[in-house]
Amino acid sequence: MNKTNQMMPLFMTIVGCILVAYKIFPLFLNMADQDKSDLLLMLLAFISVYVSWMIYELRITKNEIKKSSENFDNHTMEVAAIIKISLLISLFCGQPHTSWPQVIIGIFTAISGILIRCLAIHKIGNLYSHRIRVPEKLIIAGAYKFIRHPAYLGTAIAHTGFVIAFLNFYSLILLAAWYFVIWLRVTTEERVSQQTQIYQDYSAKVKYKLLPFIW
Repeated sequence: MNKTNQMMPLFMTIVGCILVAYKIFPLFLNMADQDKSDLLLMLLAFISVYVSWMIYELRITKNEIKKSSENFDNHTMEVAAIIKISLLISLFCGQPHTSWPQVIIGIFTAISGILIRCLAIHKIGNLYSHRIRVPEKLIIAGAYKFIRHPAYLGTAIAHTGFVIAFLNFYSLILLAAWYFVIWLRVTTEERVSQQTQIYQDYSAKVKYKLLPFIW
């Protein structure tokens, strides 16, 4: 069971990539046959941005194998992975109807969120984990000076951008589910982290969990 917990983030990443590719590949072929060059370019823009992001985070996913199997996720990581995979697949349900202004706004929003997340992860280095664990030390730098969970904020903004780019009823519903999962992860992590004095001191200095001046 311990090894399964350690391997799960990598396993979910691989499964997610396969399922999303399975959904996108027929669309690719269909667009090529119908000479829909604009839609092909939009799809390529999405793939380029998301794959680049996943390559950056692959290091973190692989590092989970080396870390302690002890965690306090309560299976929220697995739930988050399922919702995220479902959200990505939902972007391409039915025939895509979008436009360049919509895609440009969406991709720009997504890149902004990815940058927030990646910079936050970079600031704390190996302390960052996909699993929820009791913090042994804290690095308060960058966005962590203003909110306690900037990486979650980044992923919320990024997936909002992707939904803007390829908006439909299903992706909108699953985006709401993604927001709920982020809230669940933040509240779970807060409950675990507040057991330590260093985090209590940190939360006394940095008041906001996710949204400055709001929450």
